[in-house]
Amino acid sequence: MGTSSQRRRRGGLAACAPVLIALVVAGAYVASAGLPAGMPEKSKSAPRDCEQFAFWEASTNLLELAASVSITLPDLQALNPHVTFSDVPEPGVATPLCVIGGLPSPNAAAADPGSGAKPAQVGRRPKTLTAYSTTPGAGSCLDLISRAQPPMDFGTFLALNPKVNCRALGEAPTTVYLPKGTIIEASRSTNPRVADDVNCLVGPWGRWTDCSVDGTQARYRSTYRDASGAGKACPPTFETRECSDGAALPAAGPTRRSALASYQCPSGYNGCSVPAGLPYYHLFVPACNLHDICYSCDRHATWEFASRSYCDSMFYDKMSSQCSSYWTGYWDFLDLGYCYTMASSYWTAVSLFGAPNYAEENTPNGLWWDGCYWWPWEWQVNNVNGGGFHPGWAGCPCYGTSCQYW
Repeated sequence: MGTSSQRRRRGGLAACAPVLIALVVAGAYVASAGLPAGMPEKSKSAPRDCEQFAFWEASTNLLELAASVSITLPDLQALNPHVTFSDVPEPGVATPLCVIGGLPSPNAAAADPGSGAKPAQVGRRPKTLTAYSTTPGAGSCLDLISRAQPPMDFGTFLALNPKVNCRALGEAPTTVYLPKGTIIEASRSTNPRVADDVNCLVGPWGRWTDCSVDGTQARYRSTYRDASGAGKACPPTFETRECSDGAALPAAGPTRRSALASYQCPSGYNGCSVPAGLPYYHLFVPACNLHDICYSCDRHATWEFASRSYCDSMFYDKMSSQCSSYWTGYWDFLDLGYCYTMASSYWTAVSLFGAPNYAEENTPNGLWWDGCYWWPWEWQVNNVNGGGFHPGWAGCPCYGTSCQYW
């Protein structure tokens, strides 16, 4: 791998930090605290599709929350069988609760799961919400939220509309639900309302990852509501630890591949060129590396397929793969959706601002071995759950933040 090729640096996302930072938001339902008397701690019923979520905080009164969506407490528990309701969230942390969704009907309780029995819908959207129909070409969820008055955070939007595909929102008319009184202006306000003093709200920690080849594990959590005004700042949403005693290092498989020969190492990668504090930054580093490689190799022999749109779409797919590899439980639906949306924001950033970097990186070297030995779908450059490239795990040099994946 030539030194000259390693001097090529991405920076393709650096200019997009304001776009991404604008997405680090969320919202919550607030009432007062307590587990209602007689409410079961857990249910073994299997939940079905969820139409709306609410955030259970330390200050939330579950009786009032259930009443607001016309649902009984047993049905609230049945929609959330993974939740232990006696474990009240600590201040500043919320547990997403499905409050409108489908449950197996009583008559189908003993039926074959493959019988096609329709779930019974429980819960009803409150009168405090209003339906809004988007128009084709109107833009993404980010664009919609940026034009909302009074201001609305992304967590509120996602909780109210968990099934909306934010990446494709502007492609066809879509009905979304917003807090009643919300006005979607024609353009982003140049005089936004002064932010209230609101504390940050984060979600519960996800699982610890498998032990990586460097002997560490990591876990993530989502930011449901960003702090504003003089509100309390967000706690860390990413942390690592050394693997517990007795945890085996992976010898092979999706998180460990054989070291590549020096001439097989890719080039042009340097991790994600955005502030490291952005949500899921570390999770997306392998995808950023592969995106860098793709941008660098378009004019190399047999890489004619690697147009800018191909590289950007592949980037989104790899980030999405990392999201689905981490948030795997049915109870992780909202966090998975948040992760997908962050992937969409990274993709939007490179789509809007990546052109100069793509043009700069693609010099007609025409050398097969100049960092372009592997095509982007081959496992040698997808050594992290099939979702991108970790150079250190392949015995290749680390550049920039390219090895800051956990």
